[in-house]
Amino acid sequence: MRRLVGIFVFLLLLGSGTSADVQQRLVLSTIEGTPNGVIGAAVLKAAYGKLGIDLDIYYTSGKRSLLVAASGSVDGEVLRVGTVSEMHPTLIRIGVPIHTLEVSAFSKRSNAPKQRVEDLPYLRVGHLRGAVLPEDVTRHLSDVWRANSNRELFKLLMADKLDAVLTSTVTEAVTIRQLGIEEGEIVGQPIGRENLYHFLHKKHADLVPEITTVLEQMAASGELDAIITALTEELLGGKFPVHAGNVE
Repeated sequence: MRRLVGIFVFLLLLGSGTSADVQQRLVLSTIEGTPNGVIGAAVLKAAYGKLGIDLDIYYTSGKRSLLVAASGSVDGEVLRVGTVSEMHPTLIRIGVPIHTLEVSAFSKRSNAPKQRVEDLPYLRVGHLRGAVLPEDVTRHLSDVWRANSNRELFKLLMADKLDAVLTSTVTEAVTIRQLGIEEGEIVGQPIGRENLYHFLHKKHADLVPEITTVLEQMAASGELDAIITALTEELLGGKFPVHAGNVE
């Protein structure tokens, strides 16, 4: 798998121009089909653009995204929860939060009033494969389904093959809009909230102070929040880019 990803990255860079151009281009991985990945990619394209560096985004599954970033097959991860640096020491966390992940349990509207967060150990629960916070929440549950896409999860939920899906509020809203359903509803209170950070592979340790400074400036000026707000509104309005892994 690593060899195939390496070939993909090599071809991507080869097609991007001369060797001088390659030095000013990074490839970052992120989870396909997720609003957070789209938002994080937009923030980082703006940030690295201020350093004269172009970004290519490699959209893949949650598990593979971490593996290729940690192995150095790509240059880093767009955004993840902070504990990823403990799980993968080759990844350096950039210490400026660029988004926030709030995870809730979602059920069919007809079932949600009957369920509580405390009921999760007794329910059939699904979440995105490789999503760190949901993995942690469900670690001790007995009946957990891990899917490669949010669409798959919500189709299973609507077909009564799952009782609850763990995902973010924005992801739920975007996914049910894409599928044309209006039956998702939060079960109780959110079960987890974490800041999301950008990670670079250690081979780019020299870039850490520079991109940290840029992100700090974007946060202080309000530019970071403005990008997040504008993209969230677009996503909720139905504008989800196909290149971001908008797949079945």
